[in-house]
Amino acid sequence: MRKNRLLMDGADYHVSAKINRGEMILKSTATKELFLSVIARAKKKFNFQIKNFCLMDNHIHFIIHPGEGVSLSKIMQWILSVFAKLWNKIHKLSGHAWGNGSFPGSSRGYWTWYGCIGIWTRIP
Repeated sequence: MRKNRLLMDGADYHVSAKINRGEMILKSTATKELFLSVIARAKKKFNFQIKNFCLMDNHIHFIIHPGEGVSLSKIMQWILSVFAKLWNKIHKLSGHAWGNGSFPGSSRGYWTWYGCIGIWTRIP
């Protein structure tokens, strides 16, 4: 069993999640809009801010700030699982849409922010 991640209240986190098998399921505008609608629903359920994000065809990146006492893991689990259920229902599929969950890292430092946002602004 893996150890729990150590997360700090008040911190921003860079979270990424990859689509299973590297499939390009986020390629269409409609699918990206579906994913954004799931985030909007999550905002009603959980207290968090997304300070920046990038939706690629086969993965996502967020700079996310969970509210005080709110579990980053629960937020991401909810977003990824609800999207997967909707995606599977629309396409008459079953199983996982996301490979190996989400991967958070602290974005407290300026250079981490600069690196994430700098890379995202160069992506076509």
